[in-house]
Amino acid sequence: MPVAVLAAMRTTAVVTALALALLLARPARAVCSDGTEGPCGGDLLAAFAGIVIGGVTEGSIAVGGVVTMIGGGRDLARGGHKRTWRIANTVFGTLNLAAGLVWAGLAAARISPYFSIPFAVPHLVVGIGDITVAAVSWDHSRSPPPVALVPLVGGDAQHGTVAGLMLTGRF
Repeated sequence: MPVAVLAAMRTTAVVTALALALLLARPARAVCSDGTEGPCGGDLLAAFAGIVIGGVTEGSIAVGGVVTMIGGGRDLARGGHKRTWRIANTVFGTLNLAAGLVWAGLAAARISPYFSIPFAVPHLVVGIGDITVAAVSWDHSRSPPPVALVPLVGGDAQHGTVAGLMLTGRF
């Protein structure tokens, strides 16, 4: 089985496990230091920092995925199949697919579906595009094995003559 297929199968298994974990998760209940349940006073700054850091990370993954998809596609269009673009496409494609599945999981769990679906779709599209470019690049990087049909003339152990054709090549 080709290495890319095995890697894709491993990636699919990890993404499926993450999606199942997200779908089976239940919301947590916060208990403040005074014993009450609900939002605590000091959590506003932490929530704001999480939103800012998450937004920067989210944007970086999306922009990086678009850049690598364009760069890898341009490399393929010029007849290239550089390993560096292939690795970048695979990494950013996987990150975008993971982010898209997280957003899709939030939509499936009905946690603000009108907010999460617009984030899920672009990530999934860019992730699929990046993985496709990486797969095409990997396929173009494999050179077909040189195979040749060569005439064969020789002798056998009983001093007879052997003639025929032989298939040679590197496999």
